[in-house]
Amino acid sequence: MKKNLFFTFLFINFFNINFAQTAPLSYKRSSLHMVLIESETFPKKDLVIKAWNGFPFPEKYNNHTVNSRAFNPAKYTVTDAEREAAGIKKPSEVGKLLKGAASDATGGIVGSNDPDMPVKIQKFIDESKMANQLVAKWFNRTKDGKMDSNYIAEKSIESASEETKTANSGTADLAESIYDEELIGGTFVVFSKLTFVENEPVARVIRDVLITQASSISMEMLRNKAIETANKAYEIGKVGYSVWTKVYLYQLVWNDDVANSFKTTFLKVDDPTFGAKDWDKTDLFKLKLVGEENTSSLVTFSLKEKRTEEKIIELSTIRNIDNVFAKLQKKYIVFRPVTPISSVEPITAMIGLKEGIEAGDKFEILKRVKDKKTNKYIYESFATAKVDKEFPIFDNLYRPAGEPKVDDAGNPIVGPGYTTFSGGSKKAKAGAHFLRLLN
Repeated sequence: MKKNLFFTFLFINFFNINFAQTAPLSYKRSSLHMVLIESETFPKKDLVIKAWNGFPFPEKYNNHTVNSRAFNPAKYTVTDAEREAAGIKKPSEVGKLLKGAASDATGGIVGSNDPDMPVKIQKFIDESKMANQLVAKWFNRTKDGKMDSNYIAEKSIESASEETKTANSGTADLAESIYDEELIGGTFVVFSKLTFVENEPVARVIRDVLITQASSISMEMLRNKAIETANKAYEIGKVGYSVWTKVYLYQLVWNDDVANSFKTTFLKVDDPTFGAKDWDKTDLFKLKLVGEENTSSLVTFSLKEKRTEEKIIELSTIRNIDNVFAKLQKKYIVFRPVTPISSVEPITAMIGLKEGIEAGDKFEILKRVKDKKTNKYIYESFATAKVDKEFPIFDNLYRPAGEPKVDDAGNPIVGPGYTTFSGGSKKAKAGAHFLRLLN
């Protein structure tokens, strides 16, 4: 039975690889710009920043990088009036003391979140005119105000045949392109704050607390056992590093009202520089806060293979960023990417561990239809599928260049370049339909 299952698995793998090569699917994807929030000094900061700069751009999003890629929150102060307007509660003196104590005891891990950060980010957005930068990129805007629709046409390739003709022509009308709310409005900015710590100081604090507690045990045998357990936990926990990431997700505000104002203020058929002098003054373009998320990850020295300290830091930083992106996608549906279906019977798709999916996760199957009320294309759900528990999930986790895929025991990982789903295959079509995670 196992032998038959193995050959079936190989056959499916061969089929999917060949099918994917003959039926590629282009579609609208959300666009992304990433900003690093500069942090105070912490261990190995230079290596962490190097890892950040080498972070592979998330392949589920279009790269919409603009000039403003980092900012220092220490440059911005927040008043009580601004906190009140933003709904930020002023911490009590007792709260400040407890936060400071927790921070000291854990090497700065606990208590590092700044409740004022959204206000500081907004000040940076306003000061740098970030929303203006994002919009300018969409329209290939030059310094003298000239714009065209070439970039939008490039990013507008759709799966629907009538849309494909327009997008592939490369001559999409600029005045009409501005109403593409799905494409332009699907522009996101992720602000990331990294904190990197050695595990040893934290493990030591935990061990000392456990030993102090164990000292109160009256029975000597139990007391010694508890102390021994604390020391063993310390020896295991002290190795390696932990990286903590806090992210803030923003979305460009783009709708028909903004598009209409943009059209009347900056577009004129016989004057390509119309409104150019007002570009840097306008407050028409805005970014809204969608939400925030945080995560931590641990990487220890492997007994089976030796990594340099730099590789450990690189691995922990990049995987941590991937983890927090996965959490954002699960928490906020607007940020969830759609993934083309690669094949059917069974359904497969190139999504996996990097996106945080697990066996049994439920996905909706989507098709693109034109909304009769708005005359715009939308994704419509018509069936569901689940990550099949009988097949391995696509292991697309980041690994340093040259490192083989191995499990925790050091054994080579052999698996498909896709994830298999159960259900929905009778209704789904490869090259036409998509998958998106359900809550």
